[in-house]
Amino acid sequence: MKPSSTRRPQGFSIIVVLFLLVVLAGLGAVIAQLSVTQHLGTLSAQQGRQAHYSARAGVDWVRYRLTVPPTTTTGCADILGQTIDVAGQTATVKSCSATVYDEDGPHTVFVVGIEVVANAAGADQVSRTMQLTVYR
Repeated sequence: MKPSSTRRPQGFSIIVVLFLLVVLAGLGAVIAQLSVTQHLGTLSAQQGRQAHYSARAGVDWVRYRLTVPPTTTTGCADILGQTIDVAGQTATVKSCSATVYDEDGPHTVFVVGIEVVANAAGADQVSRTMQLTVYR
């Protein structure tokens, strides 16, 4: 009769360890990718907020130019294409229309469009457009 062997097969634990290492490396790669995606999304949202506030500054600038006396701005030709630099972003007057009403004396209604385009570092381009109506 042969003596029975109580030894277990060799090499099984190395396969389990390698499998666990591959799974952990995969999880690490997924977490790193999620972190990068979240960072770029946050950066894009921040650029969008900055573009929004730059457009609001452009709106305020146009409102000031059209309403605060003594105003030298006579119409759309004076403000169309004008730019204002706000925190490294440029707000541009893209459109302007003026309508004259003669109800209680001559009044002009200006409808002005402002656009800001911002390029986020490593993210997509962000733009914001606002429209302003000024009664003068």
